[in-house]
Amino acid sequence: CETWPVRKSDQTRLEVFERQCQRRITRIPFNKRISNENLGVLVNQKMSVAQTVTSRRWTYLGHVLRMKDSRIPKQTFYAIPPIDWKRPRGGVNATLMRQTCKEAEQFIMKPYGLSRKQYNRDWLYHLADLASDRHQFRQIVVVASDTALR
Repeated sequence: CETWPVRKSDQTRLEVFERQCQRRITRIPFNKRISNENLGVLVNQKMSVAQTVTSRRWTYLGHVLRMKDSRIPKQTFYAIPPIDWKRPRGGVNATLMRQTCKEAEQFIMKPYGLSRKQYNRDWLYHLADLASDRHQFRQIVVVASDTALR
């Protein structure tokens, strides 16, 4: 789950499934109107499924960024496909790297005052620096999981 790219449609399906399970747990019929927030309060929900997936992805990313360069997960994360390679048709366009880049824009580019050009070139190095400080990176994980649905 940590490396899966989650599309908006996947996120919506997870949310629908989560609400169905919560309704079954609380025995609230589907024809009774209740807001998602109230349903979450009834089951004492701390994090949604989307927030949990985002939190785990960022936690795993920090783990990979702190690994030695010789480790296979780190080499895979930094790998660049050959120039003549083409992705097969169909499937998901998003990769862990692309999704992380898009999400990291909020946490690196804006606070560090980087321009778009600087960010596109250096975002991964800034993220690796942040990951080396576990306490600071845990705070980023919390912020990332809180903004997962926004």
